[in-house]
Amino acid sequence: MHQNMNSICEKLKNDLINAAVREKLDLYKDPFQPKDLKLTASDYGSFSDHCAKRTTPSSKWCGCGQLRRANKQPPYKYILLQ
Repeated sequence: MHQNMNSICEKLKNDLINAAVREKLDLYKDPFQPKDLKLTASDYGSFSDHCAKRTTPSSKWCGCGQLRRANKQPPYKYILLQ
C-alpha cells in the first residue's frame, strides 16, 4: 500500500476511535455513518475506499479493509473490522 494511503488509513482509524468514545458508539457492533461521528468522509478519500475490495466498488481503494458496509443501499453505514 502506498505510504500516503497508509497514513490516511491510520488517521481514519484513530479518528474513528476518538469519535466513537466521544459519541459513545461501539463501532464494532453499531453500524455508523460518518455524520454519526461528526466526521467528513471526504477527509479520508471515501469510507468505501477503506472496505475490502471485493465488497465495494471504489476507484481509489486503499487496501486496508478496516471497514465493512453494513447495508447495501445508500445511505451506507459501516462497521469497524480492525
